[in-house]
Amino acid sequence: MSARLMRHCIAIDIGGSSAKLAIASEEGRLLGKTSIATPKTKSAKPILDAFVQGTRQLRDIAHDRGIPLAGVGIGHPGFYDLDGRLRDLCNVPALNGVNLGICFQEEFRIPVVCDTDVSCGTLGEFHYGGHSKVKRFLFLTLGTGVGVGAVIDGKLARTTRNCLGDPGHIVVDPDGSLCTCGGKGCLEAVASGWAITRVAEQLVKSGRQTELEKAYASQGTISAQDVFAAASCGDGAAGEIVAGVAKWLAMGLASLCVIFEPEVIGLGGGIAAGAGDQLLNPVRDNFFRMVSPPFARGIRIISARVGPDAGLLGAAALVFFQKN
Repeated sequence: MSARLMRHCIAIDIGGSSAKLAIASEEGRLLGKTSIATPKTKSAKPILDAFVQGTRQLRDIAHDRGIPLAGVGIGHPGFYDLDGRLRDLCNVPALNGVNLGICFQEEFRIPVVCDTDVSCGTLGEFHYGGHSKVKRFLFLTLGTGVGVGAVIDGKLARTTRNCLGDPGHIVVDPDGSLCTCGGKGCLEAVASGWAITRVAEQLVKSGRQTELEKAYASQGTISAQDVFAAASCGDGAAGEIVAGVAKWLAMGLASLCVIFEPEVIGLGGGIAAGAGDQLLNPVRDNFFRMVSPPFARGIRIISARVGPDAGLLGAAALVFFQKN
């Protein structure tokens, strides 16, 4: 199919430090992909101006190539209210209270669809990772935090928070560590990137002999990547951390499984992608030991296939596939 016959849109994936933008085709091809630094400011206007300018440049590229645009899809951190105003954006707080949809519609006069970054990552993997025929799809993204989204019968599952709620804060260890949300033992508090760092640094400070001491001495911190690398080399302490993360993730997925009964569970996000089978296999093993056979039967747990552009492609999928 020629570029002119295929539907296209502008996709935007907003992060704390930068935003990715591209012209996206319905088939998942990205044209003119670029990245814009998110201005560090307490005012929303400089941030919006930067994103609008980047979008304007892509619109002009599409116009010059004779590519009509079906709309703009935007993925953003945090949540949004029923009127479309953003809230709970911890990494871009200046955008709290802003209605991105209205801002972009006033500028470009084409349909604009916005959703959370977790929802967009879920949609990107669902539509462009080969799962579009799956009736019930669950996606867990493991990075700095833990995010979970679900697609049921082709549509995002939503609660009153306009997404799947926040399953990263499902309690898996009532006696566990304090979470950033104020709760104790949340999945994010025991299995996220920041939780892995916390546990690793505690082990080093306790005097435990581990290769992680070198990372801490040279960097002043320990990343999740450091932990998985040390575990792959046979470091006992790092291996214990990885085993714990796999157990907690499996426990969280086990609870979600009996509610949503997914056919496929995808594991994505930067940490999961970097760990690969080192994390995937023990998560699978723990999951199928925990879940009752009637609920576990037929479920496949897989690594995400789309990669770092899942959020960008998911923003495009908002325009192409998600009807309000």
